[in-house]
Amino acid sequence: MDPALLPRKAVAVRRALLTLIHDGKAGHTGGALSSADILTALYYSVLRLDPDNPKWEGRDYFILSKGHSVEGFLCILADRGFFDKAELKTFSAFGSRLIGHPNNKVPGVEMNTGALGHGLSIATGIAKGLHMSGRDNRVFTLMGDGELAEGSVWEAAMAAANYRLDNLTAIIDRNRLQISGDTENVMALEPLADKWRAFGWQVAEADGHDVNALAKKRGIKLYCDGRVSIWQLQFGIDAPMRDFRDNFAVDKGTYLTFYNKCMEKGVRLHPGRGRFYISTAHSEQDIDQTLAVFDEVFGEMFR
Repeated sequence: MDPALLPRKAVAVRRALLTLIHDGKAGHTGGALSSADILTALYYSVLRLDPDNPKWEGRDYFILSKGHSVEGFLCILADRGFFDKAELKTFSAFGSRLIGHPNNKVPGVEMNTGALGHGLSIATGIAKGLHMSGRDNRVFTLMGDGELAEGSVWEAAMAAANYRLDNLTAIIDRNRLQISGDTENVMALEPLADKWRAFGWQVAEADGHDVNALAKKRGIKLYCDGRVSIWQLQFGIDAPMRDFRDNFAVDKGTYLTFYNKCMEKGVRLHPGRGRFYISTAHSEQDIDQTLAVFDEVFGEMFR
């Protein structure tokens, strides 16, 4: 994709996932929004894929370790043509294969995930197998920072470095929030980059909302010396409304314009445990108004 179009695509992904969450009356808004730019960069610029042949042997592998943030992932897979967009309307419905976590019955999904802390182990196993087979496929996994408290993450990190899996890239969505609050209050992670370096990883830090900067990492060979690579993606913090604003990846003025216009129209953006989310109990009118404001405010970024 033309790099100039990536920011527009990332905004479209946000709009799509908000609609998905509303229609399905379920979902994780904050985590899905915070990974929108990461997934956009991967699926429109970085990963080698064939939507017409999801099991193509030459494909790159992607594991969404933070499986609860599946909404943007599904919207992107549909947009790329892995399955019909009309199926998104079945999200979270009885009998649907589009459930609240990745489901490998869906084309383009490699592995069922969501039990946090497992994605890196799975990705490490795939990367090791590819090495043993002499194949040049790459493996990427996206982890939430909250799941880094799981011991299995560090077991996998040690194994990946030991086997010098230079075809593996792990990505941390460092939004500093988990269900119980700020990660540094629940289980302090810093100095996080130094921890990964100590385990033998090459660390690259970047703005997790700069979609073009992320896309440029498609040729990342910082680990050509045989080391595995990790991107630690930083997000700004501006309490108290940090999660909703930062996850939309806009300047404070644009965010406040969006927020205030929603308030004027009676759209209920509820604070909950330090986060902001669009209530899934909204009426169809509520989501229509929200998306109208979304188009009005965020559309200005690209006119």
